[in-house]
Amino acid sequence: MSSEEEDQEEQQEEEEEEEQEEEEEQQEQQEEEEEEEEEEEEEEEEEEEEEEQEEEEQEQEEQQEEEEEEEQEQEQIQVIQVIQVIQVIQVIQVIQVIQVIQVIQFDVPAKPGDLIEISRTFYSHWAVYIGNNEVVHLIPPDEDMLSLMDSSFADVRRQKLSEVAPSGGFQVNNLLDQTHAPRQQEVIVAEACKLVGRRLHYSVTTYNCEHFATTLRYGKAESRQGLGPVFRSQTADPQHRVEKSSEDPLRSLITVYLALGGTSYGGSSGGGAPLVQEDPLVEEIL
Repeated sequence: MSSEEEDQEEQQEEEEEEEQEEEEEQQEQQEEEEEEEEEEEEEEEEEEEEEEQEEEEQEQEEQQEEEEEEEQEQEQIQVIQVIQVIQVIQVIQVIQVIQVIQVIQFDVPAKPGDLIEISRTFYSHWAVYIGNNEVVHLIPPDEDMLSLMDSSFADVRRQKLSEVAPSGGFQVNNLLDQTHAPRQQEVIVAEACKLVGRRLHYSVTTYNCEHFATTLRYGKAESRQGLGPVFRSQTADPQHRVEKSSEDPLRSLITVYLALGGTSYGGSSGGGAPLVQEDPLVEEIL
């Protein structure tokens, strides 16, 4: 074998070795690249997992915050409800106390059919007790002095005694029991209730609140107010006449003013007694 051939073989072997080395290098490089890719993929997966965990944790935190807010709202609602219940209880207690005070203040030994005399500034107002702290009475639309003086009619009302006499200035006063036999309680109460809501003739001298009350209890209309030296007591006369006095007119006017009943009666300027207008509703209860 010649030297040239040997050189060629050596050269060829060297080339093969170089090629093999290149292939190995390429393979190693490829493996390294694959490893790097795998590592990158793993890192990406880890990052994604971390992100997912963070999102989940964030969602859980948000959900927890919402639940806490709901709990706080419910607690606030419960507190408000408790406060409202306490306020209602306090209002009920106040009402009960007021009712007890009213019962104590207006607890009078009155029986149905009794007459109640109620103190006013210049006169006494009269009513008929019908039970359950209620009275029936005759009263003009307004109780101021001018209205009382000028009224020719009045309404029959049913009210609590505490409303009619808020200051407690009243007493049971069956003033004519010694001289007049009172009617049965059931009759008095029934007739009083029957007249509630009616509008009747009203006059200080012939048919005021005291006439109304005595008519219901005794069947006769009598009044001690405003009668003194000017007017005498009136019975249940359908004519409702008023006896004229020879007293001074100014004194008569003062007496009528103090009686606070109304001045709606007519008459002539002559010597005859003035005649009050008749009212069929008054005749009906007389």
